[in-house]
Amino acid sequence: MSRINKMLLPLGIILLLSVYLYTTTSSTTTSGLECVAPRVQTVPDSLKQEPSLEQMPHYEAREMPSRWQTQAVWQNLFKPGVDYENVNAIAIQNNLIWTAAKWRLLRLDTRTGETHSYETFKSGDDPFLPLDLLISHDGNLWTLIYSVRQSYLALARYNPQTDKFEIVSDAQNILQSHQNREIGISLVASQVMAETSEGMILIPFQGNILSYDPQKNTAQYLMPKNFPQIENGGVFPVTALLVYENKAWFTISKDSDLRSVEFQTGKLKNYGHITTLLDEPRWGYYMRDNYRPLAVDGMGRIWMGYFMRITLKSDGQYTWEQVHLPPEFVVTNDPDIRYLWANLSSIYTSSNGDLWFESGAGLVRYDVAKDQWCKSTPIYESHKVSEDGNGYLWMAINSGEYNGVYKHDLDVQP
Repeated sequence: MSRINKMLLPLGIILLLSVYLYTTTSSTTTSGLECVAPRVQTVPDSLKQEPSLEQMPHYEAREMPSRWQTQAVWQNLFKPGVDYENVNAIAIQNNLIWTAAKWRLLRLDTRTGETHSYETFKSGDDPFLPLDLLISHDGNLWTLIYSVRQSYLALARYNPQTDKFEIVSDAQNILQSHQNREIGISLVASQVMAETSEGMILIPFQGNILSYDPQKNTAQYLMPKNFPQIENGGVFPVTALLVYENKAWFTISKDSDLRSVEFQTGKLKNYGHITTLLDEPRWGYYMRDNYRPLAVDGMGRIWMGYFMRITLKSDGQYTWEQVHLPPEFVVTNDPDIRYLWANLSSIYTSSNGDLWFESGAGLVRYDVAKDQWCKSTPIYESHKVSEDGNGYLWMAINSGEYNGVYKHDLDVQP
């Protein structure tokens, strides 16, 4: 293989993952769960094949399972094939479904079917990208926005009186600072906002975690200002975070380690990670971002992607567990490209403690009680899910064919 071909190979694999249109229309039933059949049934523990792009996989027909009921379409807001915009987050408030798209926020009223588009904030010619959405305990709707041209983050809150999203300015002028620019592409869009039990809003900010108090309009950093080390004039941003047991758990773009910081003491701890398939050089180059999404399941285990999780043992120590490679995430087993894995965009935890993995292979559910995987949808396009208070899971998708909002009864196995 020529030197140029070797250099282009990793890039070609990344491109393959993003454009590969895979699904199957058949389904299987495993212990009562109706699931879309995965591409393969089993995966060996050791994968020895060298990736090759000599043969491209065939495009296959895709079909949305009937259990996902169409609620609304965005055709009047998106222009399929022309105005493609990723879905970054979804939030549900009473009868309103909010969706963060690439350049705007969308609202669906499930009672009337009315949809409304909110153009994102602009400062001159500088567009903002809405990343995450959060409905706090007091009912406020928050979003974290990213300045595309100037590379900084800002916090905004929806004002129902003015029907606008307003950028927050704190008393210490911390949120107004645009120094130490963030790397927006590193962020796990729908997992960069969290709320503590005391009502503090947490966001990544300048290579740290910022805690904002809406009642006092004050902000403070959770970690020392020199964390992590600044290199080459930039920072290693916090890429994903969640709140669990009086700690903020997070990942950063510098490495593939899991970290936490205690709210009361500020104590930092690095749990590292275990060696998995992602550490193999030929695969890890384009799959390393799969470490960043975080979730806690109904058993209190912290997951990093779909390959590993950390469990609290009886002695009070956390132990890493490697998850058996789930075939539901295999996007192709072409003879020349064996077991190519889907990239993971984020993880959602439903009220029953199950995990929903939003990936390039589709929406994959992990049943915690039964220790089973199930592919709920085979649609690879940008999608996000969230749950309402009535036992329904909602999914927003942006693509030319599946451009809309869907509802799924959680009482119906998936």
